[in-house]
Amino acid sequence: MRADFSLRLGDWNTEAGQTRPSDFMPASFRSFYEATGNGFWTNVENTCYHVLDQLQTNYAAVTGLVPDFSTNNDVTWKPAKPSFLEGADDGHYNYNSCRVPWRIGWAAYSYNSPRARQILSRFMPWVVAHCTNATNFKAGYNLDGTDSNGNDYDTACFISPTGVSAMVTTNQAWLNGTFSYAMSRHEAYYEDSVSLLSMLVMSGNAWVIEAGTAKPPKVSQATQASNGNIMLTGTGPADQNYTILVVTNIALPPATGRCSTLATSPPARSLSPTLHPQISRSGSIASPLHEIRFHSLLRLRSLFRINRHPRGGRK
Repeated sequence: MRADFSLRLGDWNTEAGQTRPSDFMPASFRSFYEATGNGFWTNVENTCYHVLDQLQTNYAAVTGLVPDFSTNNDVTWKPAKPSFLEGADDGHYNYNSCRVPWRIGWAAYSYNSPRARQILSRFMPWVVAHCTNATNFKAGYNLDGTDSNGNDYDTACFISPTGVSAMVTTNQAWLNGTFSYAMSRHEAYYEDSVSLLSMLVMSGNAWVIEAGTAKPPKVSQATQASNGNIMLTGTGPADQNYTILVVTNIALPPATGRCSTLATSPPARSLSPTLHPQISRSGSIASPLHEIRFHSLLRLRSLFRINRHPRGGRK
């Protein structure tokens, strides 16, 4: 963080006026405030929304897209120039900013944030009009909505986060299509990680600290089986019990290994996927909720390194 409450690109980033919008996590920053009462986190949250508002209003009023990186000329935040840090798409909607709909959608879902909803209300109408269904959303766009070079394929790290946006813009068909797509995809660590984290929000399992609780979720036990699978058990912010089975053996058939979570009832203000009856809302595990496979424990650990860009950019 800087003195102006903007986010650095990393600890190494000492130059002012540089940031990565996909690092903006207003739901987390609000949770930090609820847990500590420190107004610093409110200032960080406010700054994140301010930057996103400027980028959308001044550079993507039609599409609501935001760039991978942004710089500030002491007056306003703007898209970074090509090859600012990672490549020609640094100022486009690409492999970093594809996470924005998930992270801003999470804040809109969990805290019913009007500012988060406004950001998404500028984004989803263009997405739906341009793509018609979730599987047509491609891997990268210029901020004016035209295709970026080499975007002629689909991938979960771009598509799954749009399902979170669909939850809070009340687009049930897009939400269902996204969730079905996400359940069927198995790619690399970055794509699978972003997709899984988006699915946790879509299924009502991405918990945050609510006002007055100040109690984060915790893991009480982690058990590893002889086949490498890991069973996690613990409690959520409202003392909900949960169980997660993480498959680490890619050779296991689907029937014997999946990643399952104990679902809890989501807030009434948000949608949830309706085409998947296996999702339990009653407080007991039905059939598996997600199937996310990890080729090794390294893939599991990578969930906690989600900010590392898959194309080799600096942290």
